Amino acid sequence: NPKPFETEDIKELEPKDTKPINKVEQIDNKNIIDSKKIIAKQNMFISKLRKRIDQNKSYPNSARRRAINGTTKVKFNILADGNVENIEVISGKSIFKRSAIEAIKRSFPIKIDKELFSFPKEFAITLVYSLKS
Repeated sequence: NPKPFETEDIKELEPKDTKPINKVEQIDNKNIIDSKKIIAKQNMFISKLRKRIDQNKSYPNSARRRAINGTTKVKFNILADGNVENIEVISGKSIFKRSAIEAIKRSFPIKIDKELFSFPKEFAITLVYSLKS
């Protein structure tokens, strides 16, 4: 004969200190949304920075006269105060080196949202030098 369930037996089967699953899902979704917002803001920052540097770039006259095109990859650190340091040309034609460094110097200081990255933050960009025909 099976023993009938008693109220005490049922209480022992209930898990202790349970949290509703919905609450955990909401927290995870909020974190995902927040991280997507930060990534979008980081991409916007990088896009604006690239545009600013391109606007400050000048085509070297010697390269223009000789119709030289090319790219120059530059790395640099952005500081928490919006200034730049450690500008270094990584690769590219030497004729564009000075122009690339000057373009970056002229693009700073900039306004910094300190929540986007931990500063100082290293960036590397490729500047394109192309004569439009």
